[in-house]
Amino acid sequence: MKISGKRNTLPLLAIALALTFIGLSQFSVSSRAQDQTQLPARSGYVNDFAGVVDESTKQRLEVMLGNLKQRSGIEFGVATIQTTGARDIFDVSRDLANEWKLGARNSKKKSLLLVIAVNERTAFTQFSRSARSCAARLLPVISVRG
Repeated sequence: MKISGKRNTLPLLAIALALTFIGLSQFSVSSRAQDQTQLPARSGYVNDFAGVVDESTKQRLEVMLGNLKQRSGIEFGVATIQTTGARDIFDVSRDLANEWKLGARNSKKKSLLLVIAVNERTAFTQFSRSARSCAARLLPVISVRG
């Protein structure tokens, strides 16, 4: 479907978000400790610092998120961490987004960063300003039920 001569990327983004949430909800908790003093370096779209994503799933997500960027221009990163420590998930995700320039509010590129804290069983997604308009149209489409 085309809108004003541009591809409608909402269905692709909705599928990517849904598959990411579904895929990551299937993993068991790892007991690997995590360094809370430094922000980890980013490598690829899926950054599994908690050690909860198996290699085949990570590869599938890397391909899917790479396709999303290629087709829509939206860069979507995922980070799993063992714990937020005493910090709020929003603050941790904002710091990662700013450090990685992915999902950071002032980023000019369309990007999102989903941060999942395993021990706290919580997640937060940071959206760049340019990605917020896409997300606002997408949110009514996605419904996550626990």
